[in-house]
Order: sequence, then structure tokens, then C-alpha cells
Amino acid sequence: MQRIISKGVYSQQSRSLARSLVLAGCAREAVGKLVQQVFKLLGLPIPPWMSRRTVGRAILEGGVAEKVQLAHEMAQTKSLTVSTDKTSHRHVNYESRHISYKVTSYAKNDVTPAKPVVRLLGVESSKNHCSETQLEGLQLSVAALATIYNDSPLAQCTGSDFSDWIFTRKAKGINGDHAADQKKAFWLFQAWKSENLLADLGNNALSENPALSASFSEALDRAKHQLVAEAGGLECWNSLLPSERTKLELTMKSSMVRTLGQDAYLGLSETEKHEAEFLIRAGCCMHKELNAVKGGNDVMMAKWDRLGVEGPVLLANKDNDATLQGASHGADCEPTPAEVRALNESNQGAVKAISLAGGIFNNKDKKKGQHDTYCWYMENRGLVASQFPDTSNVRFQSHIEAAEVVLTDHQAILEFLEFVRDKKDHWKLNHMELNLYKALHCSKTMTEVVAIVIYGGTVLHPYSQMVRGPGTESLNVLDLGPLHEELKKHLKVILTNPKLIFGANVAPETACFGGRPWCNTAAMAAAFKLASKLEHLHPITLALFQGALDNTEERDAAWMPATNDANEGALGAFRLRAQDKPTLSMHQHNSFVDATFTSEDFCHAMRLAREIDRAGLEKNRRLEIIWHEEGEVQAKRQRVAERQQKEAQKTVSREAERNATVMVLTLNEEELNRLTKDKLIIQLEIHRVQESTIPRGLRSMVNKDLIRILIAQISVVLQQNVHAASASGPCEQGRSLDSS
Repeated sequence: MQRIISKGVYSQQSRSLARSLVLAGCAREAVGKLVQQVFKLLGLPIPPWMSRRTVGRAILEGGVAEKVQLAHEMAQTKSLTVSTDKTSHRHVNYESRHISYKVTSYAKNDVTPAKPVVRLLGVESSKNHCSETQLEGLQLSVAALATIYNDSPLAQCTGSDFSDWIFTRKAKGINGDHAADQKKAFWLFQAWKSENLLADLGNNALSENPALSASFSEALDRAKHQLVAEAGGLECWNSLLPSERTKLELTMKSSMVRTLGQDAYLGLSETEKHEAEFLIRAGCCMHKELNAVKGGNDVMMAKWDRLGVEGPVLLANKDNDATLQGASHGADCEPTPAEVRALNESNQGAVKAISLAGGIFNNKDKKKGQHDTYCWYMENRGLVASQFPDTSNVRFQSHIEAAEVVLTDHQAILEFLEFVRDKKDHWKLNHMELNLYKALHCSKTMTEVVAIVIYGGTVLHPYSQMVRGPGTESLNVLDLGPLHEELKKHLKVILTNPKLIFGANVAPETACFGGRPWCNTAAMAAAFKLASKLEHLHPITLALFQGALDNTEERDAAWMPATNDANEGALGAFRLRAQDKPTLSMHQHNSFVDATFTSEDFCHAMRLAREIDRAGLEKNRRLEIIWHEEGEVQAKRQRVAERQQKEAQKTVSREAERNATVMVLTLNEEELNRLTKDKLIIQLEIHRVQESTIPRGLRSMVNKDLIRILIAQISVVLQQNVHAASASGPCEQGRSLDSS
């Protein structure tokens, strides 16, 4: 009991137990009851029930301890790198950030060298995915980390501190995916690093040079007087809010410090400048491979046209299929716009078929698709009873692995679809199932499936094992240049000598990258068995390899993991926890790491956790996001209103000009060619009063078309005048008409 309660307060052991139970999946409100059940089972005195609120605060305390440890390690390390990723959940954007650096072991008597580690900085909701928002979120996270650490007993005891200057000075690399916003975020981070470098150099110059510090103070006083003058005098300056005055003063001081830093920077050697500015960007290796597969698939699909062969069966959705089925056929029949649109929107090929299979056998909506029925059917057939690869979420290698399943279990999948059909009352497959059934009977689609399996077995699987398999935890992405060169060389060798993958006795030692054994022997055996029956397999497979090929130092200081799996995993874990425990606060989600502190450290963590709990940080974050979105909507509405107002003013102006002007109709074509577009439109508007057949949308037409319509209308007017003259006598050749 003493270990559970200490001086009327739950002990650190009990709080750590609560965190462990929540991490294992236990709901916060169930922790207290579960602990009591365990004590009862062991025959021990039943402890007081730990409330849901207490468990939540214990998690927050673990989060504070985690942040203190993270900042302490970053303050001690020589260099670090940053990795990021993003996703959305329930229409809200989330960003994951990890920090990588080297730390020594905390175990006693362990003298092993420092090893690279990847620490979670946080998973946080954000306003949007813009590069500027990403950098702002990182800056706020670092600032919050610095505040927590600098106030902690650990920082005061060790005499160390942490700040955004220290963070950017030690940052040597950025790791992420290959999206454009990530690349822009890198350049923004680099600008932030440069600003902090100049500020750091300026502050160092002031601290090391008393004379410079004295002159800087005088210059700062003069600058403050200048600020007051620019504000309109002392009275106007005092009328400003204190926060506004402070912001102006800090901006002015920061600018002056950076100016001093610029002078100090010019005095650095080239080596010192290079070391201070060094920052590189690396992309996730698995995103590289994903892009290579996508590029290879595009080239493979285009190869059918270059071969002059009709491609795989079209897999149109239900609406487009109905449109295409009703299309008129024949050489003289022009397709309607609806038919062209339906054809352009419809896909075909192995990737489309595999996606359909994923949607049927393992739909992301657990209430749709076959799921367990598919698994149990395959188990009954003596096959592997595992879930079909998750193609709905486009996980790394998911389509490659799905292609292997489709090829290996091809006949069983066809029979399962027939089983699904015959189980229905109307004995019919739905449109999605029917498309998959057609695709699996299409030799062209299966040709692409086999090509994908061969590429996966010879290139993708061995490459993945090299960059993210067992033993690669300390692998630096910057060390992978030679590996990628070897990969390109391997692709070129296969393209030059296709017999390596199409020969009678294909051996993994020569066909597989790195000479590794097949990752999926059954799939490769099925591919080579079917190869002789597929007429176009060789050119289609080589097109895939060619497309993949076409698409495709200070290493120690800038250590970065070879993949972005840490952020991918953190976002995936958050999505799963958010589905099971939707009320779990983001601050609590980031608080699952325990650290070994003194009693004073734990007391500090408990106090700070209560402050965080009372502050309602997550609620404020949610409000900030919705306020931002409301501001965007309001700004958009304002822009639309202003645009409509301008259009209305132009319309009124044109109407007033036409009503105020007595316009003489121009009947001469040479004179028409000299009129401006506005005057040509006014001429036609006058004709419209008598002739309703003049088309609308005149402003979108070019002058040539306006003149053509006018000449046709003038002919009508002249004909009318001739008939009128023969009926009533001579007529005027020209007349003045009021536009009204």
C-alpha cells in the first residue's frame, strides 16, 4: 500500500503504472478499477480508486518528464536533425515531428559509444499543411520545450539551458517526404537558422566586448527615441497597448543585434562559416521507391500504345460504364462529350485491379467488403489466412504485396468471387466485384500483375530490406548514395540483359538486387510459371524497369534515419488511438515516455502538469484552428463581395454610358474595324432592342466575331429599310437612334 500511496498522494510508482496501462490500451477511466482487481487477486489490501482525472494528470506528468529529457539531451548533443510528416483525421490536419541525435547509454557502467536515437517531439493538430504553418508549429514546439526545460530543477542543477538559437545551431539536416511543401519548409527553416545564427553571433559579441556593449546600449536608447517619434510622439506611444510597445522594441533590438551578428559573421573563417551554416535535406528512401514504382507504372501503361496493342480491359465505374455501354460505335460516329469524359475518367491495368481487390477484400471501412469472410475462405482452401494487403491507405509496398497475393492465389480469388456471387439472392456480383472478375480474366491485366511481381521480387523487396530491415536502426541516409548508384546499375544490367529475369533458370543471386534470396518465393515461382503464357510480358516488364530507372560531406554530424517510418508510425498510432479513444488529449498522447528524475524533478513535473491541465491547451488549439478557418472563410466572402461590387459598378457604368449617349449606328464595315470592343458591344446592344436573336456573352467574344455579328445584323436592317421604302417612299440612308 505504501508504494501506491505516499503521504496521501499517489506515488511515482503508481503513476508510472497508470501510464503503462494506458500505453497498453487501457482506458483512463478503467485504470483505477483494474489496479484494484489486481490487488484483490493477489490478496493485498485494495488501494483507493484512481480517478480518470488523476490518470490523465499522471500521463501529463510523464509528458513533462519526456520534454525535460528531450531538451536536456538536445542541449548536450553536438548536432541533431529534424524529420516531419503530416496527415489528416476527421477533417483536421496533424503533424508529427521527430528529432534524431546521438546519446550515450543511461545504464550504469556502460561505456559504449553514443548511439543514434530518434525521439518524438510531438504529434499536434495544425491549421493547414502550408510550409509556413509547419515552420511555425516547429518554432512553437521548440519554444515550449525551452520554457519547460529552463525552469526545471534538472537544468538548474546541471547549469545548462536550451533555446531556439541552440536548436537551430545544432540542426544539421531535415528529413521528410518529397512533396513541394516539404521542400519549401526546408528553405524556410534554413532562413530561420540564418537569422538565429546572426542573433547568436551578435549576442556573443556583446557579451565578450564591454565597450561594444556600452555603445550598443547608447544606440538602443537612440533607437527607442526614434520609435517614439515614429509613433507620433510620447503621448501616442503611451496610448499603444503594452504588448504592442514590447513587440516593437523587441523587433528593433533583434534587428540591431543581427546587424552586429552580420559584422561578426564576416570575421569568421570559411571553415567556421561552413560549419555554422551547414544544413542539408534528405528524402525518405521508401518515398523514393514509391515514386519509382509510380513512374514505372506510368511508363508500363503507356507501352501498350507504343506496341500497337489494345491495353488491359477498361475498369470504369458504374456511371461511366453505363455511358460507355450506350455509346454509338463505328468509324463515322463521333463520341459525345459525356462519352469522352467517361472514357478519360476510367482506369485500367494491374494497379487499378489491385486497388479494387483491396477495396473488396480489406476495405478501409470495416462495414464494407468481405474482410473475415475472405480470410476464412482462404483458410478453408488451405491457403494463408491473412488480411489482404491494405491498398486503401497506400502503405509502402502494399500494391506490390497485393499483386503477389493476386498472382499466387489467382484461381482461389476467382472462385471466391464466384462464391460471393452465388451466395447473393440475385446471383450477381456488384459492379466493383464484376470489374475485378473481368480484370483477373484479362491476360493484359495479368501481364502487368506479373511485371509488378517481378519488379518487387528483384528490386523493391531487397532494397527495402537494406534501408529499413533489421540492423538498419543506425543507418544514415547520407551513407546511401553508393547503394542508390548500385541500384541504378542493377536496373541497367537487367535492361541490357533481360535473360537475368526471363531465362529458363532465373537465379536470385543474379536477378535479385544485392544477390539476396527471394522475399516471396511462391509469388516469384507463380510469375515465372505464367510468363510463357503471356505474349507481351517481356516488353511490358522492361518498360516498368525503365520507368523506375528514369524516375529515380558531412555524414556524421547530420545523421538522419534512412526512412521517415518514425513519423509515419507516430501518425498511424495517433489515428488508431484517436479511433479507440477519441477524447484522448493530444498533450496526453505525447506523454508516454518515463524518465528517471529525483523527487524534486517529479514534484516539478506534477506542478507543471496541473498548470497544463488547467490551461486547456488542447481546447485553445482547437479554437485557434476553427478561428483560423472562420477567418479564411470571412476573407473569401469579402473578396467575393468586393468582386461582385466591382462587377456591379462596371455594369452600372456601362448602362449609364449607353443611356447618356445618343449613338449613331455605324453601317460601314471599314468604320466598324476602327471601333473599340466596348463600342462594338454598345452597337450590338442597340440592335438587340429590335432583334432578340443576338447572342449573349458578347464580352467574352473577340472583336472579329463581334464585327461579323454586326455586319449580319446591318444587312437585316438594310433589308428592312428597303422594304419600308418601297411601301412608304424614300427612306433615310442613316438615322440616329437613342440607345434607350
